[in-house]
Amino acid sequence: MGSAERTRAFLLRSVDFGEADRIVTLFTETVGKVSVMARGARSSRRRFGGALEPFSLIDVEVAPGRGQLDRLSAARIERPFVRLLGRLTHMREGGYALEAIRALLPERQPEPRLFTALIDFIGALDAPECATPRQLKLGLLVQAIAVMGFAPQLDRCGVCKRAPTHEQAVQLHPARGYIVCRSCGGARVLLSGRTRALWSGLTSEGWLLAASTPWPDQQVAQVSDALKPLLECNLERSVSFV
Repeated sequence: MGSAERTRAFLLRSVDFGEADRIVTLFTETVGKVSVMARGARSSRRRFGGALEPFSLIDVEVAPGRGQLDRLSAARIERPFVRLLGRLTHMREGGYALEAIRALLPERQPEPRLFTALIDFIGALDAPECATPRQLKLGLLVQAIAVMGFAPQLDRCGVCKRAPTHEQAVQLHPARGYIVCRSCGGARVLLSGRTRALWSGLTSEGWLLAASTPWPDQQVAQVSDALKPLLECNLERSVSFV
């Protein structure tokens, strides 16, 4: 980064450094994921106006640093989501989502579609009548893996290329990233025809509506059971945020 960059961001992680500073990881709209030094963030809350908290859309200015890390030179809250902070379940699912995004994103790769989806997700958690926090998180994760380019192929068998009917249940092989029909050996993750249709909706621009509409328990379980191994195979580690 050659000069100061001003952008919107979400705080993904904050780690104390020294006696007064913090190293913060941000998901920014124009730069992507960056880790920066926030000098004096611990010694004075006024230093960044209380902006370095999760679940707020913040306006930041990141400038070149003297060492390996760039420097957070300014931060202010652009849009708070205060209702969310009074709901423990919503905060938990929101925290899992931020953890997942931090794990998925490479450094300094802008993902504006995912950034917009995160704003919509946090806004939905903050809405007065939000009753589906886990569904919203699962929907965001389906969006995220689609954006990152490792969404599974659900429309045809990855071995014989035969397409199932719309109503037909399929078996997903997470490590291969596609479904495998029974005649080709099958796989361990079952997705009903309705769950496949739901998954398709969650990868579209209208994902938020699909995630906000209550799902049957079977669909919640199937989406979760598919996401966890898909993420673990691509991140090459176990995950707890699904």
